[in-house]
Amino acid sequence: MRFIYSAFYSALALFLLLAPVQAGEILLTEEDLVPTPGDVLVASRLQLPEPRDDVPIIGPTNRQAGARLVRILSGQNSINGFRGVLYDNRDRGQSLLDPELYPSLTHLKYDLDTSADDLDFGLAGKIVFPAVVLGNASTLDENIRPPRSLPRIAMTDMSWHMKSAALYTNNHIYVYPAYRDHGAEDRFPINWPYMIASEGGVGSEQPFINAMALTLAALPRDTFAFLKEKGLIAPTVQMILRRNLATVSSREDYLTGLAHPAAFDGRLIRSDRMVAQASKMRPEDIPPTVHLQVVEEDFSDTAGLAGLNERVMDTRAAIGRVWRSFAWEREMVVSAKDTTDPNDRPLTFEWKLLRGDPGRVSIEPQGPDASSARIRVAWHDVWHEPIAGNRKNQTRGMSRVDIGVFANNGNYDSAPSIISIDFPEHQIRQYDRGTDGAMRLASVDYDAEARKAFLDPLLYWTAPWKDTARYDENNNLTGWDRQFAVGTTDFVPHDPPGQSWRYEIDTSENSAALTMVAAKDAPAVESVAPSAEFAPAAIEESEIVLTLKSVGNVRSIARADNRSRNDLAAPVVVDGELYIVDKSAGAVHKFDETVSGGASAEVFNVFSDPPDDLSFDYVRAILNVADGPGESVYMVFTTDDLPVGVVPEPLPNVDAYQKRRTRYQIIYKYEFNPFDGTDGEPAPVLLAAFEQMIAGHRGGGVLTLPNGDLLLARGDNLGSNRDGLTFAQDDGFTLSKLLIIDQDTGAIKIAAKGVREVQDIVFTDRAKTKIAFAEMGAKVADEINVIALADLLSDREIENFGWGRVSGDASDGIGVDGTAREGMFYINGGHTEKAGTDPVAIGQAPLGEAGFVQPYAQMRPQGAEAFGLSGPVYSDTHFKKIEALFGDLVSGDLLATLRDDPAEIKTVYRLNLKDPSGSPVDLLEEANEIGLNRVDVRFFTFPDGQPGLLTEQTGEIYRLSEVTD
Repeated sequence: MRFIYSAFYSALALFLLLAPVQAGEILLTEEDLVPTPGDVLVASRLQLPEPRDDVPIIGPTNRQAGARLVRILSGQNSINGFRGVLYDNRDRGQSLLDPELYPSLTHLKYDLDTSADDLDFGLAGKIVFPAVVLGNASTLDENIRPPRSLPRIAMTDMSWHMKSAALYTNNHIYVYPAYRDHGAEDRFPINWPYMIASEGGVGSEQPFINAMALTLAALPRDTFAFLKEKGLIAPTVQMILRRNLATVSSREDYLTGLAHPAAFDGRLIRSDRMVAQASKMRPEDIPPTVHLQVVEEDFSDTAGLAGLNERVMDTRAAIGRVWRSFAWEREMVVSAKDTTDPNDRPLTFEWKLLRGDPGRVSIEPQGPDASSARIRVAWHDVWHEPIAGNRKNQTRGMSRVDIGVFANNGNYDSAPSIISIDFPEHQIRQYDRGTDGAMRLASVDYDAEARKAFLDPLLYWTAPWKDTARYDENNNLTGWDRQFAVGTTDFVPHDPPGQSWRYEIDTSENSAALTMVAAKDAPAVESVAPSAEFAPAAIEESEIVLTLKSVGNVRSIARADNRSRNDLAAPVVVDGELYIVDKSAGAVHKFDETVSGGASAEVFNVFSDPPDDLSFDYVRAILNVADGPGESVYMVFTTDDLPVGVVPEPLPNVDAYQKRRTRYQIIYKYEFNPFDGTDGEPAPVLLAAFEQMIAGHRGGGVLTLPNGDLLLARGDNLGSNRDGLTFAQDDGFTLSKLLIIDQDTGAIKIAAKGVREVQDIVFTDRAKTKIAFAEMGAKVADEINVIALADLLSDREIENFGWGRVSGDASDGIGVDGTAREGMFYINGGHTEKAGTDPVAIGQAPLGEAGFVQPYAQMRPQGAEAFGLSGPVYSDTHFKKIEALFGDLVSGDLLATLRDDPAEIKTVYRLNLKDPSGSPVDLLEEANEIGLNRVDVRFFTFPDGQPGLLTEQTGEIYRLSEVTD
């Protein structure tokens, strides 16, 4: 099958390279496309218009480095310009190359039919064009958590391996943002030259597109024609980019990892040097593409407990392997003998370790020209490398060995072809020496899920156990002492697959969990079921009608970024304007309901304008926003790093808070409104920083207090199967706390403790005498909590809402001795007591329990598979019977408490929803109609004081009012 693919793509390349191309703007239609056996469409019928001599190569507003030299060369009529070059934007204009910069560059347009088939969106490779193509797409895939960039999609899908290689040999150059895949750690399983990955998010590829455009334009006309004919445009441009990075000043530098990261920092581009080198290249100087082939190896197609393939990629310019075996060392022989110089010059080869431990990698070139090499690689634990060109001396976590292979024709070194070996960074392995002195596996901890360690579920899996190897007297592996998360240990023989044991991988829910299935069914793990005796009162049905008037829709915010689901915070009012916060995209959009259908325009993006040059986490980059005192604005970010010299509030140093993959929750105060287009001076001020687990409850609810200080809710940073542990109650940590942050000094004061996950905080009245917030529970009860602001600000005591294990004297009863509260109930330890279980109710707290703020209302629909509380919102003008309005994130049910309810714990009612015409509204049904299974209701108040609702997934924005008799 590999030969069939190679033969097809070689024939395709020959056909395309000989096809004539011309300049001009062009619309692609389905009639231009010819299907091929290789699942690729060829635009062989595309007819490009003749170039216009009166249109300049470089526009008058272009101030890019190197643009001036291209203008000079153009005046000498010695360069190719953009004759035969096509620009392909694949994100539907989200990050578009400005056509005014390069007026003679042909921009490809797609008609409605090709666009409807998504041929214009995302990864390139579905279509091959008879032209030199320069393109980009600022998108990513959020259907897998955490989201993956387009380059990592291509690297983990075999069908894209061949497509990407075909583009490379057919003179197509595409640039894609790496997003979070190349920040504090390098998540790419392969390093290859088939595309360019840019560090950062939306728009980070623009410096590369500009540099590539200038480089292509600067090539002499005969050199351009020679490169196109030989299929060497992309490899040559890759070489020019890498050779002229700011960190590469010599050939010696070029033959190191400095020049060949998996993703590039746009700040290191030197486009003026690239243009100068390109303008001097002659056809006879052009280096080849190194063609690699594995001759022998001990990487296997069935390895590890799951028996999966280690040979994930074999193409001419990139070979990829993943380490699944238990072995200490692996070996392979790779040949580059099929490499030929385009001018038939003799070649010599260089085999260089780009990434990895030189003490654990051996490369032995073979033959007088070193056209093959024997490579030995020993196991690598995760290591950290300095980030090239980083002035803060930051490092990046690595788990991939890269070996670059270069051909030299006497004038130039080629672009690298790369051999990559990826290690399962989520596993913790220990090796020792056997009685024979040879290294062998001693133990391996597979439980990445418990440690919250990153793994790519398309390549690797997690399992809830740790294996310790047993060997016989001859050092043969006999089996494993398997310690499970529940604390039990069994011996598991190391039998061939299909005998005593078999392993299955569950890939549901964007995970990959390995399970062990015995020949005879193993007894099921006992679970603890919630007790119906300890449960909130049922939600009552109500005759109250709430009118939902739609004033706009913002779902296009997510669809523009190719996300199947939105990730929006509750809308916020700043200086009298309503803004939508797109958390994962790091963007803020201004909403204007005066435009028909509502209009939202991006007015801020933290990836484009990061404070203190920080790297931002692509999951909840912006967690929340609050209107500050005067013209100021508070913003809560999630970052991968910290400003120099900043020491964050720490996480506890215990296993439950595994900090190998820590992020940071950072609060900045902008003294100016960053959303209204004013100048960015003075710079925003960092007020507070906290260590943050990459997964777990972040909290993030914020409210500006009457004196201008900020109230911030911190989550417990744990998963759903924990009871908050003791740290939620420990005043020495900021977890599960309501914190008051001084607006000037950033000083932190704990105002309350024992909150699990609070995403929004509001005042209940115009006088701002009380605050309220929804508290998401685990499996027992969700709460609405209300407290007087004076009590929260008082220095007499820290208010306690009960989440987390409360320390005290055992004689004081069950509620004080190491037990957490959820609603009005005592709960057990969940995961800490029995694997696979959530905390369950084990007792009832009395009304008025001393030392605790008890819930204003509590709820948990019986039988509901999932429930999450959102809100609340208050209004003394648009609500009459309703006191507090809130809702279920999942079902979209809107719930309320009533003003005339005298009970200490308020009854919760389900409301009837109707549109202004009186027709019933079913929010979940509307979500189901577009293929979504939840609503995610977010409550807010419009600038004029009317309550509002955002249905996060459908994107609808409503004004709310109670129907009165």
